[in-house]
Amino acid sequence: MALLASTLLVSSAFNETTFSTEPGAIAPLISASNDSGNVALEQMRGDYVLLSFWSSDDAQSRINCNYYAQWAKRHCGSIRHLAFNFDEDAALFKEIVAIDALDAANQYNVTGDTASRIIRDYRLNEGFGTLLIGPEGRVIAANPELEALNSLS
Repeated sequence: MALLASTLLVSSAFNETTFSTEPGAIAPLISASNDSGNVALEQMRGDYVLLSFWSSDDAQSRINCNYYAQWAKRHCGSIRHLAFNFDEDAALFKEIVAIDALDAANQYNVTGDTASRIIRDYRLNEGFGTLLIGPEGRVIAANPELEALNSLS
C-alpha cells in the first residue's frame, strides 16, 4: 500500500497540468491581443484583475461578463477587468461586444491553440466564469461577490 501511495505522489508531481484555479493558487499565464493592443497577465502584477471567460453560446457566461464589466466601468479602473471570449466567429464576437456595450479594449477573442491552452490551464472544461486575481498573481476568488470587489476598490 505504501508503494502505491508513493507511486501516486511521484506521478502527480510530474503531471503536465501545474496550475489550479483554486483560491491561493498562482494564476496561469495568459496573453492575448485585440484591436487596442496586447495584454499579458504577468504585466499586471501589483494590481487586482478580474478575468472573465465567456462565449456567445453560453448565456450565463455572457451575462456574468456583462455584470462584471458594468461594475468595472463604475469603478474607473480600480480593478482591471479583462474578458476572454471563445467564439470561433470573430464577427459575431465584435457584434455582441457592440450590442452589449462592452469596452472593446478589454475584450479578447481567442481561438485555436490559444483558446485550447487557456481552457486547459484555467480548467474551463465545465463552464466559464470570472476569477479575481490578486496583486501577487494568485487567485483570490471565483465569481466574486460585488461587496468583496467594493471592499478592494
